[in-house]
Amino acid sequence: MKRFAILILLVVFGLASTAMAAGTVTVSEYRYAKGQSMTIKLACVGDASNGSVPETTIDSNNLSEAYWTGKYYFYEVWVEAGTGTAPDAADLTITMDEGEELFDQDSVIPASGTTEGTVTKYRLVTGKMTITVANQDTGGGEYDIYIKLVQ
Repeated sequence: MKRFAILILLVVFGLASTAMAAGTVTVSEYRYAKGQSMTIKLACVGDASNGSVPETTIDSNNLSEAYWTGKYYFYEVWVEAGTGTAPDAADLTITMDEGEELFDQDSVIPASGTTEGTVTKYRLVTGKMTITVANQDTGGGEYDIYIKLVQ
């Protein structure tokens, strides 16, 4: 009976940890050409059960915001599928903190290879940027989002 109770607890905790497995986004920055451009990388891994990743805000908590806010223009977006589990062709939206849309493109996240997003208007980045991924349903799907800013 004691072994049975322990087995039940292990199953319950195992299911709970699977159900609570969340997608992840890791943000890093790269500076090029002595401050003339900067690329922000978002390494994404979809939730194990539904492929989602959390909406991610780029600000002073994960980048040196004082360095780039008001100095750089939103210039280019590209996405590379990871080497592990392939993601779905998914949608990407990037907005600034006052709600201004910087980028919105369907199916820019590729199932394989690299895709480049179309930036129609270069805008000065004046605050936080929020990145939202939609329609990526593959559990554990891996991809990297790159955002290039220029002076």
